Amino acid sequence: MLTIPHTLDAVEREIDMAEMVKEVAPLVNDDMTFEDGVIAGIRWMMGQLPSPCNEAVCAINDHQA
Repeated sequence: MLTIPHTLDAVEREIDMAEMVKEVAPLVNDDMTFEDGVIAGIRWMMGQLPSPCNEAVCAINDHQA
């Protein structure tokens, strides 16, 4: 049986970050297809990849600084 290493709160934070990225900098992940994003999100939920939104949020924060 597969266990998900993230809490519901962590998943909600990831969704919030994704919505913020989409609103503030919609082209930040322009090199990623929809399918790539779905794969990255699922792999993050399974604990196989770091947060797919974290790098985008960091890039936005660096740009605004």
